[in-house]
Amino acid sequence: MAKGSSGKMIYFVLYIVLIVELLIVITERDELEEIEHEVRDKMLGSIAQSYKQDVLLSITPKNSSVGVQDTATIALIPIGLVAEEEKANVEFFVSVQGNTPPGWPAGGVLNLDNGTDKFRLTKRDDGTGNLIGHFTNVAEYKFVAYLEVDRQFPGYLPNYLLDSLRLMVGEHQRAVSPKEAFSVSVAGKGEVKRKGVEFIF
Repeated sequence: MAKGSSGKMIYFVLYIVLIVELLIVITERDELEEIEHEVRDKMLGSIAQSYKQDVLLSITPKNSSVGVQDTATIALIPIGLVAEEEKANVEFFVSVQGNTPPGWPAGGVLNLDNGTDKFRLTKRDDGTGNLIGHFTNVAEYKFVAYLEVDRQFPGYLPNYLLDSLRLMVGEHQRAVSPKEAFSVSVAGKGEVKRKGVEFIF
């Protein structure tokens, strides 16, 4: 009886030791998973914050002067784009405030698709663009421009992380810049010292 009892006791102790070791492994695994989730959430939060930053549009020059029948080129420079795909897919929109120059597209808003023989928008692979305008009347023209772009997420992230990132970015997945005003002053031929002023970046 004593031998049988001590044998059972040894097995019982070994069983308890095994259970304790298993609990330690499970606890360590849970702690590692918790740390992994914390690191992942911080990483995704940092990436998401970069997409929540405002996308801006820089206009150069803000105020330009040309002679009648001359061409002005205004640079449109996006600021805050993250991915190359965003730069390739950025869209520009320019509208007139007040006096409309002859040849401006019908509907009042110029974009990359509706240019005319006098006014058009161009865009380079790096996301920068130009408004090219041929002015035929002496006047002061005021414009407002802005850009829109669908944010592109990193391709190196697995799908389940991309889904989490999309949730964090939320409504900022479609970015619209604040509107930027600029003007072009068109003078008679004898009133402008420099004709055919172009600013190309």
